[in-house]
Amino acid sequence: MNKKRYIVALLFLFVPISLFSAWSFVYEGWLGHPQIISGLVPTGISVGARSSMPSLFAGWETDFSLMGKTGYHQRMLWQDPSDGSYPVATPLVYDTLLFDWKLALRQFLGTEKHASLSLGYAGSFERALDPLAEGRTLESGLVTSPDTWFSTYGGDNFYGALSGIGTILFAVFSYDRYIDTRVMTDGYQTSLLLKFGPRLLNTNASYLSAEASAQWARTLYTNPEGKDRNLYSIVLADRILASAVYGSAIPPSLSQTTSLGSMVRGFEPWMYPIDLALANQAEIRFNGPESFAKGCFPRLVLFYDNGFGLGNVYGTSQSLSSVLASAGVAFSYSLSYFMDIGYQMAYLIAGNNPAFPAKVIIGQLSAHFRF
Repeated sequence: MNKKRYIVALLFLFVPISLFSAWSFVYEGWLGHPQIISGLVPTGISVGARSSMPSLFAGWETDFSLMGKTGYHQRMLWQDPSDGSYPVATPLVYDTLLFDWKLALRQFLGTEKHASLSLGYAGSFERALDPLAEGRTLESGLVTSPDTWFSTYGGDNFYGALSGIGTILFAVFSYDRYIDTRVMTDGYQTSLLLKFGPRLLNTNASYLSAEASAQWARTLYTNPEGKDRNLYSIVLADRILASAVYGSAIPPSLSQTTSLGSMVRGFEPWMYPIDLALANQAEIRFNGPESFAKGCFPRLVLFYDNGFGLGNVYGTSQSLSSVLASAGVAFSYSLSYFMDIGYQMAYLIAGNNPAFPAKVIIGQLSAHFRF
């Protein structure tokens, strides 16, 4: 009952101030399910709307956004259910039906709109389901139902409820001088995201996290074809990612983006869930030509990623330090600003991918890139 009261109070705080002006459509992206056409079709999409607000400071724009997501996805978790130690021999694989919603107030700091500060609330409801892959033997082992998996490992003293309500209070600072036309990318962008998931407002979470990113890109060469289309371009890009997570209960929705494995290509979300993680992604992109429509073109990417994690495994006292590195190539076809469809191959230079324990070359179909 207390959780419902807090949610209603937040809605009464944010919704009225969003009614001052018209709304504009916002698209954040989509994700697929690996057992449904290899994740190449959307099984979850995030969209919403944004409204301009009366300015709090003269010449400084203010806006309010309301985002929502409905999705059906697979999770593959690698911590032992008895004590949370990493890694477990065979992962927990389950599907989840989720509903996310987010309300945020963003204040630009200056008339040029490069810097901004956002404050907001994000909520979710998840329902854990038996996996579509149940009964299949993956390279990581036989996929069973969550109940069977927990009984195999002697119960669940660590994960707690896989279904329930999630609540996050967050703040984001961003500085953006990044210009991306897909075929040409120049500039830089930095952001710092702070999240607080209080136990009082969550089914099974209690944590504080910080996620930082900085990216830089420069177009080295471009050869335009006519006025509107590009024949060929070369872009050099680099991105730094960092996370710090502290708490007694770290939900899978958080570790999906903060685990070290999620930051280095060739590895997977939920792998190497370490308190402190730092990674660098470097790549060179060969774009073009835009043959029949602007924004539609083939892309070849050469990349090198490396990362380092230090501290304790999430929610435990088990110390762990890991170095991960990979290099590879990705070929994709860009469909305007919405998605890339392609294939990626990563050679693991340092570290092991427990989902493919016998492989050093990890290939996978892809329908989106991180940046």
